[in-house]
Amino acid sequence: MQGGSLLAVGSYVSLAEIIENMAICYFIVAAMISVYAEMMARVLKSPTTTFIPLALIPLVPGIALYYTMAYVFDSDWNGFLNKGIYTMSLTVALALGIVMVNAIIKMVNKEKK
Repeated sequence: MQGGSLLAVGSYVSLAEIIENMAICYFIVAAMISVYAEMMARVLKSPTTTFIPLALIPLVPGIALYYTMAYVFDSDWNGFLNKGIYTMSLTVALALGIVMVNAIIKMVNKEKK
């Protein structure tokens, strides 16, 4: 099960060198994790939800969330807004990567039937 975390971190580090936009990088990595989770779910005959959270933990934008909250406590509303938008873009990118792969897999499985 630790292969998902290795895939996530390895993919993120590799893509971060190539792609400047971190939200796009997070989206691609989340999609890769979802594909991995789908494959492992089929192999081990278990739900995909057992693989996705473990692989996503290293990608949670914790430091960005910390700075977002720090700006609130410092009453720096511009910093809060900028860092908050950045944090939300990373979070939404992770969610969209998972949802997109899940939707594609469901469509493919529906076409097979």
